[in-house]
Order: sequence, then structure tokens, then C-alpha cells
Amino acid sequence: MSNDNGKRLNSLAAVAIVALVLTGVLAITYTSIQSQSSTAATQKTLQVTGSGTASATPDLSMLDFAVTTQGTTATQASNANAIAMANVVQALTTLGYSKVDIKTTSYNLQPLYNSSEAPNTIVGYQVWNNMEVTIRNLTRIGETIDSVVNAGVNQIQSVTFTFSDATLANLQTQALQKAVQDANVKATTIASALNVHLVGPVNVSPGFTYQPYVQAFASNTARTEIQPPSALEVSVTVQATYSFT
Repeated sequence: MSNDNGKRLNSLAAVAIVALVLTGVLAITYTSIQSQSSTAATQKTLQVTGSGTASATPDLSMLDFAVTTQGTTATQASNANAIAMANVVQALTTLGYSKVDIKTTSYNLQPLYNSSEAPNTIVGYQVWNNMEVTIRNLTRIGETIDSVVNAGVNQIQSVTFTFSDATLANLQTQALQKAVQDANVKATTIASALNVHLVGPVNVSPGFTYQPYVQAFASNTARTEIQPPSALEVSVTVQATYSFT
């Protein structure tokens, strides 16, 4: 046999060996995929909804108010508003509020029109400056309203009662624990009633619900004994999927 024929036979033999190896690998892979698919297809699950709540007295409030001023020119209206707001900030500072507690939420300058004259005739300008002050001592809400009204605020819009970040996080944790426990009790009860073995959760999806309490005001408000709600509630709903055999 010539050398060329020998080399050709050796090459064919090598190709055949590689083909056999690849065929074996593919067969093993396919068998593994089939096994996984079969396991997934035969997994039995049940889904339950768990709920939990936690409540506490609010420990934080936000007072929303505004100063509106008018002038025959935009400059006059803006300057009048700036003076009034400086007085308001000074009044809040005197009460002990820091710059962190006071913020401007919106500022608007718009023309005023006289409908009895020619269309689009500007007769003046109005500035609307909306601010918010964070009140950490809820017993001082009435005192704070009095102070800003005397300083120049002519619109008290609302007082919002809520939780500080630390308190809210703690309540969410409590509510979540209760929701998970509730879901687990329901899943265990169902499994027991069906006479099946509960393996454990394979998927859990929580959802949080929390709504601050807002007390609205129609307009300028004199001192009022404002009572915060006795409690605000944080709710958690858990969608949990359990496997069983």
C-alpha cells in the first residue's frame, strides 16, 4: 500500500472517531435536556396570596402653603413676593426650622387680563410661590400655621401626615413578615387538605401599599387645633408559589 493511501485511510479513521465522539456528546446533552424538561413538566405547584399590615401613629408632617402677590409689572409682583417669602422664611427660622426643612415646590409668574377691555390686554401680573415645611414635632403644626400666616402666607393648602424613612422601613418589614407567614399558613393548610407534601416556595412576589393622610384647607387658615390621625397603616400583599409532591 502506498504512503498516500495510508495517509488517506488514517484521515478517514480520524474523521470517523471525531464523528462518533460528537454523536455521543449530543446524545448525552439531548438526554439531559429531556430529563430537565420532564422534571419541569411534572413539577406540581399551588399559588396563594398572603397579606399583612402594620400601623403606627405618624411621626412626620408636611405643611404646604403659598404666597401670591400682584403688581402692575412683572418686576413689582416678583419683588413683592420675594419680600413676603423672606419674611416667611425668617418666621420659620425663628421657630427653629432649618433650611433642610424648608423648600420651594413651585414658582409661577403669569399675566392678568381684563376681560372687559380689548382681548389680550394685560393689566398686571401675579406671582404664585408654593412652599413646603417639614414638621417633625406634630404638636407645633398650629403654631407654625399661625406664624407663616402672620408673616405673609395667604394660602394654606394642606397638611400631610406620614412617617419618617426609618419608621416606614420598620413598618414595611413588619407587614412583610406577616404577609409571608399568612401565605405559608394558607399553603400548608391547602396541602394538608389535599393530603400532599408541601416542598417549599419557588417564587415570591411582594407588593407594598401605603397612603399618607392629607388634610386639605380651602384657603387662608387661622390657628386650628389640628389632630393627627391616631394611626396610619402599611399593607403588604405577597403572591407566593409553592411546589408540592
